Amino acid sequence: MSHVRQPPEPLPDQTSDEAQSDAAVPVPQGGTETILLVEDDAGVRAMIQTVLEGHGYRVLIATNGEEGLETFRHHAAEIDLIISDVFMPKMSGEEMYERIRQHDPTARFLFMSGYMEEATYQALILRGRVDYIQKPFSPIDFLVKVRQILDRPR
Repeated sequence: MSHVRQPPEPLPDQTSDEAQSDAAVPVPQGGTETILLVEDDAGVRAMIQTVLEGHGYRVLIATNGEEGLETFRHHAAEIDLIISDVFMPKMSGEEMYERIRQHDPTARFLFMSGYMEEATYQALILRGRVDYIQKPFSPIDFLVKVRQILDRPR
């Protein structure tokens, strides 16, 4: 019995649709704007801060709504965007939003939550332009959302 040597199987195509879709996602443009990040979860806060600072943004940190409001009062002229969790101890993101908007109705917000009741979301929408991103999110999706908000006129 003779063995005919078969040519080796070709390696998988490295330009498959899946690989192309990953490669086709451009890295979002960063910026130099100042962002107030209000998040009570230390791990989430550190991840978001790293992502933002890694793309050139200046990040001010607050661990709850009360700190967020106080930080905003001290740095209002510098802050271009407030990114906040919705549910936090001491003061919710929603209450902080209301207080900041009394001071500056043009302040831009991005709310984040792993869970937001429809009624809460609807109430925020009725109060003004509100942007929202569902946790967990990818750094690229997050950066795209941040850039879209910052590029929007006030």
